[in-house]
Amino acid sequence: MGRPAKKREHKKDKRETDKREKDKHAKGQHNKHHKAKEPRQSKSVPSIELEGAGLPVSEALGASTPVAPTSVVDFWFDPICPWTWLTSRWLLEVQEVRPVKVAWRLLSRSVLKDGADVSEDMRADHDADRAPVRVALAVGEQFGQEQLGSFYTALGTRIHVRKEGFGREVLVAALADVGLPTELADLGYLGDNDDALRRSHGEAMELVGFESDSPVTRIDGAAYFGPIFSPRPQGQQAGQVFDAITMLDSFSGFRELKRARPEEPILD
Repeated sequence: MGRPAKKREHKKDKRETDKREKDKHAKGQHNKHHKAKEPRQSKSVPSIELEGAGLPVSEALGASTPVAPTSVVDFWFDPICPWTWLTSRWLLEVQEVRPVKVAWRLLSRSVLKDGADVSEDMRADHDADRAPVRVALAVGEQFGQEQLGSFYTALGTRIHVRKEGFGREVLVAALADVGLPTELADLGYLGDNDDALRRSHGEAMELVGFESDSPVTRIDGAAYFGPIFSPRPQGQQAGQVFDAITMLDSFSGFRELKRARPEEPILD
């Protein structure tokens, strides 16, 4: 009777040993499989350092991740002013590194001189100066902000970078550059939208004083003439300058900060 009992105990011990071996083998296979996948898993979640990278945030995050606009910067400009062109290019840089969106608005240096006692030749020059801003206003009214910004870039590049002047042929070429109807150039010499131009100009002047020139910038409700750069800040520095201006804006008593500028702007 004793021998059969030993056989049963031996078989039971063998089954338990086999089970432990099987469990151990299965656990080893699981760990081996898990370790093999770890490198692929870590590669799928790269780490991106934005601070000090010297890149626009939108570029560092990738083109598919735009910076969400949280603050509107109103910018009144006359397309023919080279100082204004530099400020506008600074603001485009700021858009890349800070959560802001530029709203393009128009003013006119020739409207600023309305009523001034000037010669007939000077008045004729003022009238010619008004053609680009008339066309820009028409683009904004008929096609919206995005196209107005694109047209300003195309026109400003021809006027300030390529030094092509701002005659009718340049207006036509800039309109064609961004796919806008070239017949809009005719509006530069008709004056049909001068009342709207004076209203837009007057809105800017009411904010900063009627002796001000182009450009006028409004950030979070605080408006001022300028800022004026030569040369303009770029990249992360553009954002730092914007931060400094915003900090000054936050103090309601701040009024003016100015120093001599070079005779001609340093364009790029």
